[in-house]
Amino acid sequence: MMLIKPASMEDPKFFNLGSSGDASTIPGLPQNFITGCHLYQQNQFDKAAECFRRVLQSNDKSLHYEVRFNLGACLFKLAEFKMALRQFSTLMNE
Repeated sequence: MMLIKPASMEDPKFFNLGSSGDASTIPGLPQNFITGCHLYQQNQFDKAAECFRRVLQSNDKSLHYEVRFNLGACLFKLAEFKMALRQFSTLMNE
């Protein structure tokens, strides 16, 4: 299982959780971020979006761009196109 991030596979920040999805192998990542990625991979986009929103609300700036990208991807999958566009536009304007 891959964490979705707006980076290439060669990016050192790209993590492969494997089939176990063991979050303990990725120190420093917020649990809601990891949970959101798992839920996204399971096509549970509404729950994943909520996890990514919680990370944004926590004001943890270390994954700000990745979280917004992932939230936008979830919203797009939920056919909430205007809200998805808002997330992607925020990324472009920062």
